[in-house]
Amino acid sequence: MSSLILHAAGVHKTYLLGQDKVYVLRGASISVHRGEFVAIMGASGSGKSTLLHLLGALDLPDRGTVTFEGQNVFGGSASERDRYRNLHFGFVFQFYHLLPELNTLENVLLPAMVRFGLLDWFKERSKLNRRAAEVLELMGLKDRFRHRPNELSGGERQRVAIGRALINEPQVLLADEPTGNLDARTGEGILGLLKALNEKGQTIVMVTHDPKVASAAHRTVNLVDGRIKALDE
Repeated sequence: MSSLILHAAGVHKTYLLGQDKVYVLRGASISVHRGEFVAIMGASGSGKSTLLHLLGALDLPDRGTVTFEGQNVFGGSASERDRYRNLHFGFVFQFYHLLPELNTLENVLLPAMVRFGLLDWFKERSKLNRRAAEVLELMGLKDRFRHRPNELSGGERQRVAIGRALINEPQVLLADEPTGNLDARTGEGILGLLKALNEKGQTIVMVTHDPKVASAAHRTVNLVDGRIKALDE
């Protein structure tokens, strides 16, 4: 079996800003192998987040293809893409996106609730609660299960967000500037957590503008003028 798990080939993405077209991606291509930790670097506005969203089927390309385990990500319906995202990918964002009315455990369980639907959720609830508790312990949040987001520090909120991304045991974790909203010391803790997950076999693709953050990865590529380039180009 090939170790290639995720591949983008010649993806283009354009947005309309008023009457003007903004060319964000101009044929970007990238390959990710199982167990890799890949960092995508680029200046602010270079299209890093756009590329990450295309890799995880959060957005559609104008042209080009994205394949996951050899299958065309965009070959099915919108509902099939939704299920693909939920089953195979975990997402971590700069600003956490936790629901303020839910506690830590409930926030982590959200993707599992989406995955199983109401009826199956009630059948699987006990098992999933145990799984969420295990994930939160792994995140170092053993004593924070019932806390709401406004009762947590920024680093703790990001750990909850990582736990939420891991609840469905995704093959790939996609992280968008995961330390961008944190101080240097807290950010180092989050990077250490990501490295530990990768050492256990988790495939990770992370975008950042910071070379220090990118140095946590096995491999770093640059996004320049809408295309992926090796560091020495």
